[in-house]
Amino acid sequence: SVTADIRQQEAALASAQARATQAEQHLDAEVAAAKAAVTEAQGRVESATATMANAEAAIRTAQANLDNARAAYQRVNDLYQQGYIAAQDVDNARTQVSVQEAALDAARGQLKAATAARDSAIAQKQAAEKRVEITRTRCTADVQAARAQVSQARAALEFARANTARKPAYQRSLSALQASVEAAQASLENAEAMLAHTVITSPIDGFVTARTLDPGAVATPGQQILAVQAMQQVWVTVSVPEDVHRQVRKGNTATVRFDALPGQSFGPLTVKAADNF
Repeated sequence: SVTADIRQQEAALASAQARATQAEQHLDAEVAAAKAAVTEAQGRVESATATMANAEAAIRTAQANLDNARAAYQRVNDLYQQGYIAAQDVDNARTQVSVQEAALDAARGQLKAATAARDSAIAQKQAAEKRVEITRTRCTADVQAARAQVSQARAALEFARANTARKPAYQRSLSALQASVEAAQASLENAEAMLAHTVITSPIDGFVTARTLDPGAVATPGQQILAVQAMQQVWVTVSVPEDVHRQVRKGNTATVRFDALPGQSFGPLTVKAADNF
């Protein structure tokens, strides 16, 4: 038992050490994955910031183009009012102003989209940074718990090994235990002998047809308790009507039915004697 306990505790210590190693590796992997998520989020922030800068430059360009188109429109319109150019030139200048206004609106829309993307990336980065701390805290707790299990398993192993010093005491107790086993075996044999007297076996197979004692009553030697009837052969005595008795002969077969057992029949039975016919 002591040897088996030592082996069991050695296995428990090895298992606890394996779990501790796994927990430490899991900590490194989880923290690395969380930091990678932070780095990825930072990349999205930088990309969105660059997109914002491009959008702002596009706004400035579109604004400049719009100002230029409006100035050109004003000059063309003045010339048209003086009758120097055709109305089509005015329409073309007005269309160019509309085009530049649309370009400015598109650039402003791109800036809004880039700003929203940057804000979303910043939020994702902050969440990833929090996950790093949460992951480190959780995995560190797992590592500490695994190391505590290693310490407990090592203490249990040391205790099991210390029990080897008690082997002489165990061996001295073994003789006393063996004597107890022998005494119990003798008591068992006595009880089995007494139990054998509580079972009554019939020498024949059959059915119980009578019981002369009630359960719990005390029987005296030679007193009848049960009557067992063998059913290998059954004799049936019947009377035969006068109009058919001449047809009955010894060796004939017959089927018997009883009013007390409706729906059942017994046979074929062999006629053994017909002296009364």
